[in-house]
Amino acid sequence: MTKNILDFRFLKTIILISFLGMFFSSSANAQIIPLTDSAQCFVAGDGAIFLDNGGDANYANCACFTTTTLCSPDGNPITINFLEFSVFATFDYVKLYNGTDNSGPLLYGNATGDPGAGNITLADMISTVGTTSFTASSGCITFDFYATAVVDYEGWKAEISTTSSHPGDNLACGTNLSCLQPSNIVIDEIGGTYAKISWNKSDSSGTYEVKFDTAGFSPVNAANTITTTSDMATLEPLQEDTEYEFFIRLVCDNGDSSALLGPYLFKTPRLNDVGVFNIINPNQDSCVFTTNETITVQIKNYGRLPQTFFHTRYAVNGIIQPTPFSDGLYTNVVGYDSTDLLTFETPYNFSKPGNYLIQAWTELPTDVYTENDTFSFVLNTAFDSLPIMEDFESGIFPSDWSHSEGTFANIVYAPNAHNNQTYVISDNLYSGDRTFILNSKLIGPLRGNDTLSFDYRYVNWSAGTIATNLSAADSLKIQVSSDCGNTYENVFVVDATNHTSTTAMTTIVVDLSAYKDLPVYIRFSAVWGAGDYWLDLDNINLSGCPINFALQGQVTDESGSGNADGSILVDAGAGVPPFTYIWNDTLTTSENLLDNLSAGSYNVLVVDSKGCTDNESFNISTLVGTTELKQVVSDMMLYPNPAQNTTTLHVRFVQPASAVIEVYNAFGQCVLTEKLPQSAELNHPLNLQNLATGIYFVRLTANGAQMLKKLIVQ
Repeated sequence: MTKNILDFRFLKTIILISFLGMFFSSSANAQIIPLTDSAQCFVAGDGAIFLDNGGDANYANCACFTTTTLCSPDGNPITINFLEFSVFATFDYVKLYNGTDNSGPLLYGNATGDPGAGNITLADMISTVGTTSFTASSGCITFDFYATAVVDYEGWKAEISTTSSHPGDNLACGTNLSCLQPSNIVIDEIGGTYAKISWNKSDSSGTYEVKFDTAGFSPVNAANTITTTSDMATLEPLQEDTEYEFFIRLVCDNGDSSALLGPYLFKTPRLNDVGVFNIINPNQDSCVFTTNETITVQIKNYGRLPQTFFHTRYAVNGIIQPTPFSDGLYTNVVGYDSTDLLTFETPYNFSKPGNYLIQAWTELPTDVYTENDTFSFVLNTAFDSLPIMEDFESGIFPSDWSHSEGTFANIVYAPNAHNNQTYVISDNLYSGDRTFILNSKLIGPLRGNDTLSFDYRYVNWSAGTIATNLSAADSLKIQVSSDCGNTYENVFVVDATNHTSTTAMTTIVVDLSAYKDLPVYIRFSAVWGAGDYWLDLDNINLSGCPINFALQGQVTDESGSGNADGSILVDAGAGVPPFTYIWNDTLTTSENLLDNLSAGSYNVLVVDSKGCTDNESFNISTLVGTTELKQVVSDMMLYPNPAQNTTTLHVRFVQPASAVIEVYNAFGQCVLTEKLPQSAELNHPLNLQNLATGIYFVRLTANGAQMLKKLIVQ
């Protein structure tokens, strides 16, 4: 039998596993219903009812074969008495064979050439064959049924007659009818140290034997056996968070035993298991982050026992935030498979644009399963880099902008579409289209001296060759939202009082210094008042500098001491090229590659064509070959690893050496540095209490050699 792994995430899980239900449906009338497109054999006692594979309803035409064998329990002849019979002509044919398969003598068939061929109703069967009964002298009768894919039909209903009545109807062939196995095996409840099961008794006076052990065991070597005359048992003691299996059988008073049913697989839950499931605030849906953002986490109880009075802590960029003892102490009660919220009293300053790795976790001493204690995510508070220069010359509307003209509307018009010289954003405003809105993507944060500029014009429909005079009701509002698009305020309005009628583009410049340090959406909102005209927009630019250039360096270390063959290749992910690179304040170049370098530290100042700058530092090391490395360090290890509060760095030097130890987080940020005096061997403890859970890298530098070890902090 196929194993079933059960998911016990509910307080009480009930799984019914029925041996009989795998093969047929049963009722008080002892119905036998075969599975479509299968080959099965059943013990059929006197009075059992045999139905086609559709049961009481029509059988489904499946273009498939269904073979069913019915055998009398004592081996004496078995008779099939048809009460109903209706199949779809010879397309859906039924053949009855005397024997356990279709190699025996043919008793009946409605296919071409069979006895009763072409007769599909009960009346036809009676008139042709002379009886509605078919007897198999071998003790087994086999049905070979083929259903086309043409139409559903009623099928048949037949009653079984044998010389022996017994309680074993509807069981698979070969079943020991003198000692029937239990049925409807039920796993009623699973705790961390126990499991309760029950079953339907097949013998009121027999003894039931249950064998259980960890998953994969052999019933012959079961560590635990329960014998009972009851219809239920408790499997104990069990270990939490462990997979177990059990088998069950009946031992009858006559000395026989039933077939052994199983294995049934289940897993015990953990008792004490709580963790941070989610970080609710701050979240990426916001676009304004302050100096005092609160941290709200969602706690989940994965274990069976309710939990209270445990600590929750959080870290940002690998640094645990110093919180008072009471801050983060969970004092409510979170039940099994339940969640709750906790807000830290200690806020964090997320106002500086950038990426923040936020990690929050629970600290429950009895929770030994730490894999789900911590939740992490990266909060990005820096949005699209400045400057923005959108001239629409790609001919495609920017995917991260939006407009009011519908999903499939094309509002980017090619040159000369209506006397426009370049690609423009355009909408025809008239009495049938009275408004137009164009929204930019989220931009910024702005740096303080930024300006918005754009070109616009109003011209007649459809040629675009005549300038449009605006009425008092016509307007184009330039609006800014600094609250994530919730509200917009006007920063400039084009209307009849300041619009100059011309077929040429007019440039407007808007000061945005009031939005310093804020990310913004820019909106162009036009309202029609009179006439029939085109509104064209082009060259939407927002000046300013990006927060940074997202500089990345590909470093090639010096191949050996004094070789001076190291290099640094710098790539900028933002800014407007071409770039100028100033290395260590002395070398200015337009090349982003600096080579022929010796070991040391190098700083680069990158300047883009708009005068915006960013800088980064890189380290060139001297590579140590295998032979040279062995000449410096003979052994290096961290223990324990994974670690929680402390780990020890063990180093054995070939010759006494001084060393520098650096610990880096997953973002490449150095979170710990220590310089150690000269020694022949180190057993140096590293304090991890201020580090969040996660992956770190410990780098040892000594005598020009470097070694790196991965450290997991739990």
